[in-house]
Amino acid sequence: MTIALPEPADPLVSVLMVTRGAWSWTERALRALVAHTEEPFELIVIDNDSGDETPQRLAELRHARVIYNHENRGFGPANNQAAALARGELLV
Repeated sequence: MTIALPEPADPLVSVLMVTRGAWSWTERALRALVAHTEEPFELIVIDNDSGDETPQRLAELRHARVIYNHENRGFGPANNQAAALARGELLV
């Protein structure tokens, strides 16, 4: 399974996603994002030490920035971590 996202040089929107397990829900969210979001956008995923298949599956994403934390930093701090990497004018 490969989910290919757009590769914008200058994204208007940065989509921030924090994951911790629950790959089936993460996959649904990613597929919905690709199907229903207008370009130009970028995706930044912060994985908070998932113990399931999530890290391996996230590695299959094309044109997304994925950061793997070796501990669960929590939702808020992980969002801030993603926001610091964002290039878009708007954060979602």
